[in-house]
Amino acid sequence: MSFWDYVRAELKSAPLFLLVFLGIGVAMDTFVWQAPVNWIERGVVSLLVTVVFVLLTARRKKARSE
Repeated sequence: MSFWDYVRAELKSAPLFLLVFLGIGVAMDTFVWQAPVNWIERGVVSLLVTVVFVLLTARRKKARSE
């Protein structure tokens, strides 16, 4: 399998990871820092972290399979 096949497989779990990371960030903004939620910033950070997670997980699984 190519690297992109692993990425495609990891994309199936990406929406759940994105929602969990977004939820944790909103909860921390609300309860820990008691600041208004900056939805654009929170969304961009969550999306960036999700992309990095998918790429690193796919890379690790490909390396493990070889």
